[in-house]
Amino acid sequence: MYRTLDLIAPAKLNLTLRVVGRRADGYHLLDSLTAFCGFGDRVTVQLCNTGDSVVVFGPFAESISSENIVSRVVDLYRAATGLPATVKITIEKNIPVAAGLGGGSCDAGAVLRALQGLAPEPLPAAALDRVALALGADVPVCLRGQSARMRGIGERLDRVGSLPPVGLVLVNPGVGIPSSGIFHNFNGPYSAPRCPPSGIWPAETLFRYIGARARNDLTAPATALVPEIMDILAALQSQPGVRCSGMSGSGATCFALFNADDDDAACNAAANARSHGWWAVATHLLD
Repeated sequence: MYRTLDLIAPAKLNLTLRVVGRRADGYHLLDSLTAFCGFGDRVTVQLCNTGDSVVVFGPFAESISSENIVSRVVDLYRAATGLPATVKITIEKNIPVAAGLGGGSCDAGAVLRALQGLAPEPLPAAALDRVALALGADVPVCLRGQSARMRGIGERLDRVGSLPPVGLVLVNPGVGIPSSGIFHNFNGPYSAPRCPPSGIWPAETLFRYIGARARNDLTAPATALVPEIMDILAALQSQPGVRCSGMSGSGATCFALFNADDDDAACNAAANARSHGWWAVATHLLD
């Protein structure tokens, strides 16, 4: 009987994002403190003999195209391993699409983890990393699902230790932004890299490192396309209990961090955002 694995694909959050250069092939080089949170998609993977299939449901299912990244995951993993069985994948799509939260990459990382657990002969770690990077720049960090300093185009990952489970609110105006368009509109200047602390992070260390307004070099080009981002940031900064706020990835999702014991403030901030007609959820950072 074929086994099934049921996983959570946690949303990815760029707590800071610096654009530090550009490669000759046009890809921008990043330096980002990247984390994950308690909110995400639910992914079920089952080996079967009835043919490959991907079923997507949930709040943002209609935003997914028929040829999504998860289908490519199976194709590349099978090419690398000779996986004999076919694969049935079901995704409950809770993460907004093209929102700076790495939704597709998070799903791809979860499917790769599941296939490693189900395959008769799993890939060695280095080969698995190559498959992940071939799928997209964000997939390697999403494969690990742990906080990291992400550099290069996403392939250089350094574990930064344990982040505190502080409160978190995510807010999106309901507008998707393809990251390619944001990077195309980025005109510099480039930032200097910044090395984060290592080891266990007390909450105050995290708040000091990020600052009251989180550094994200893509905020200006994203705001040029979606002016509501500035409205969201202003609304978050005005909420009681907010310690840090900023935009994640290439936008348009914004975030605010709260003390770990201040659940009421986080929930109130999410409710206030929803009163403006924005999508919002209160959650927490994962280790």
